Amino acid sequence: MDAKSAVIYLARIAVLAYVAWVALLYLSQNKILFPGTARNAGRLDVFPDDFQKVHIVNAERQTIEGFFSRPEPAANGSSPAVIYFHGNGETIYDCIYYEEIEWYIANNFVVLIPEYRGYSGSEGRPSEAGIAADMLLFYDWLAAQPGINRQRIAFHGRSLGGGVSANLALNRPPAALVLESTFASVLEMSRKYAVPGLLVRNKFRTDLAISKLNCPILITHGARDSLIPVSHGRKLHRLAPHSVYIETDADHNDRPSDWNAYWGQITSFLNQALQD
Repeated sequence: MDAKSAVIYLARIAVLAYVAWVALLYLSQNKILFPGTARNAGRLDVFPDDFQKVHIVNAERQTIEGFFSRPEPAANGSSPAVIYFHGNGETIYDCIYYEEIEWYIANNFVVLIPEYRGYSGSEGRPSEAGIAADMLLFYDWLAAQPGINRQRIAFHGRSLGGGVSANLALNRPPAALVLESTFASVLEMSRKYAVPGLLVRNKFRTDLAISKLNCPILITHGARDSLIPVSHGRKLHRLAPHSVYIETDADHNDRPSDWNAYWGQITSFLNQALQD
């Protein structure tokens, strides 16, 4: 085999390898984007007393679960509410004991944690469009509860949940939006794997959504985030120049070293955005 033939041969091998790589990612992209569907995390030995289970039935007649907690005595117009959207590798059963959730409850927030279809016992298979439709139902359920003021409902989205919450905010404007370790888009995330954008089924364009929102926005991101690079958080802040931006010395799943100072900033933001 002469040099020219060797180059052609190697080029063909490279092309075939790339096509196989892209095909593999295309076929497995839902497993990569929604890994929490593979977890058997649908039960707790002891269910917390301050939560109750909520079930919505979507247009496909699938039952999707959520957890709901309101302060005691029953909340009225003076209690703010937050819908917490978790990351792609988590479930609502994980979230119950998160420090963020404990903080919200301790500060008299009504809390709703909706699940994604296909996760922790909820029916169906996850997709951007399907999750978006389900979140509309969860929001409307919450807004219809006694004593809930739509003008005092905030969204808190972590990682994938940030994309979910930003999409929902386009149709159900929140009083405030907190985006924690969120990507600019799955489309942009796919580029580091050399996957053509046309093959990405669930794009989650947080960047497009956030540029259209007028509500108060707080963006937090870890400077050492190895899963979703901090460049995504910085880009979202540039697209929403009115937003508050907090950058911490943390990785994707790290707790900021000064937790009290971190939540002090979030508290200040929410108190101003959700004031009566």
